[in-house]
Amino acid sequence: MKRCSECGKLKNEDSFPKDKTRKDGLHQRCKECKNKYNRKRYKTSQSMKEKIAEEEVLKSCSRCGELKSVSEFSRDRTKKDGYYHLCKVCRSTYRRKGKMAGTALEEGSLKNETKKSAARGVNVLAIVYTGDDYVECSLCGKGLVGYVPGYLHGQPVCKECIVINLKTMFIKKQILA
Repeated sequence: MKRCSECGKLKNEDSFPKDKTRKDGLHQRCKECKNKYNRKRYKTSQSMKEKIAEEEVLKSCSRCGELKSVSEFSRDRTKKDGYYHLCKVCRSTYRRKGKMAGTALEEGSLKNETKKSAARGVNVLAIVYTGDDYVECSLCGKGLVGYVPGYLHGQPVCKECIVINLKTMFIKKQILA
């Protein structure tokens, strides 16, 4: 015997749907109450979808802050309103900036090389491409397109010097260990 959390009645265990995530293996609502709840939830979601389809709904982009039509947003079924939080223009510029910087910024995804090196336990540093801000590496003096922020106390360092320094640091750690 189990008590339904919705109607409060004591019922047999076979009148409760199965739920593997619960200790007793049964859902907290009885089948009748769960069906009522699901029907109500389905109707409200359908009415919301119809409301969106009937009228021109505006949505605010979280990046540019402009109110735009929902047709200017990508669909995302995981969101409550069914649309991505960035408009299509902001999302494309955001992704383009990530590709130019050599990192995949979109939704926390990593490039294949980064995934492989992360699996091997190698720390991967993101290089920030700055244009004309830094002209030469502070260690070797070679021409520099970008630097790794926070590495060597923020001084501009080229990729080759970083790799050499990381290898020597790794070797020193192995010797000391």
